[in-house]
Amino acid sequence: MIKILIVIFFLSTSIFPQKWIDKRYENGTNLFSVVFLDSLNGIIVGDSGLVLLTNDAGESWTKNNSINFSGTLLNLHLVDSLHLYSLGRSYSGHSYFLVSSDKGNTWSSHQFTFLNVYLTDMHFLNKDTGWVCGLYGKIYRTTDMMNSWEELTDGENTFPLRRIFFTDIDNGWVLGGRIDMIGFIRRTYDQGNSWRNKVITIEPLYDIYRLNEDTIYVVGGDPEFGGWIYQSSDKGETWELQDVPIGTITLYRISFDNPTLGWATGAGSILNTTDKGITWETSFTTDESVFSISSSNGKDYWFAGTNGFLMFYKDTSKVDSLPNSINNQRNDDSDIKSLSDISVFPNPFNSSTKINFKLSKNSFVSVELYDILGSKVNSIMYDNLFGGNYSIPINLTNYSSGVYFIVLKTPNEISTNKIFLIK
Repeated sequence: MIKILIVIFFLSTSIFPQKWIDKRYENGTNLFSVVFLDSLNGIIVGDSGLVLLTNDAGESWTKNNSINFSGTLLNLHLVDSLHLYSLGRSYSGHSYFLVSSDKGNTWSSHQFTFLNVYLTDMHFLNKDTGWVCGLYGKIYRTTDMMNSWEELTDGENTFPLRRIFFTDIDNGWVLGGRIDMIGFIRRTYDQGNSWRNKVITIEPLYDIYRLNEDTIYVVGGDPEFGGWIYQSSDKGETWELQDVPIGTITLYRISFDNPTLGWATGAGSILNTTDKGITWETSFTTDESVFSISSSNGKDYWFAGTNGFLMFYKDTSKVDSLPNSINNQRNDDSDIKSLSDISVFPNPFNSSTKINFKLSKNSFVSVELYDILGSKVNSIMYDNLFGGNYSIPINLTNYSSGVYFIVLKTPNEISTNKIFLIK
């Protein structure tokens, strides 16, 4: 009998290399956003000013008891390698911002300038410049780290806004709507001063994800008409409705941190796709609503939601999470190692960072930059170097926010580092 169980175990781990690990927090506490800063450090925010921290890749979570805010923390935004902003709402109905400048260890609270405005989302390009949106079509912009706000409210829309997202200072989107009445995607080309409809539907839309310059996804829906996924392949100008599994209801979040493995979550289900959204399948079902998706490596994912829902998807396979075009460059003839102590810091970063490494002997070294699809976008360095310590600056001021890969190669080995550009 023991031999049979052992055989079944090994067969199951080889056939099903992924597993779900339940890390549920306290029942009754809603978790609204989870973000990982790197492979070890993560943060979760939720009800009653809850901030949870981990420094061991989620093995354990510790409550930060220094938070001086008792309302609901709706979302969490990683601005750069140090700054984290969280949007909150007090029990009196006022909107607040919690700001951390030390990776979430300490926080300060700032009340929103406009009282009695129900904010629902925020997006910052850097620590100074950002936008917020709320009910009744409210939109505001700051350029001085939230010290002052300019109202940009869209006069043609008074319906609730649920998500706001900008790719640069000029171009952005807002999503929202009202159940059984309207849903919409509206776009701006002038920093939010004016907006145009791109999609009008009958149910609200809740989240947007930009995979690359051309490809964008949006999710939404309701219990009656089901969950919806829209895809644009022309920078958000036109949109097509995608097929989802039967029984899928409202979808709240979508993520493509790994372009070959996308996720969409919502009320009662977690969906995934391995073909960039052409087909979706139900990966996990639950009685809760799942509001957040986060990954630090493009393979393992965290999901958070209502009633303390906290689920960890662990990919136990040995398949590399990097795009194939990068993987195919790996040199298996690596008997003689010359690279060591490789790191990228800061990471995430706003516009510039450095790759640091030690070269044990004289060698030819190349440093290249790839986007999340595995396409090479820049050749940073090709040079013969002497043995020693090096710090190579990398400036991505003219690149869009997103995930990139730094590929450092010598004739006998290759090192790939995932980096996060956040503007």
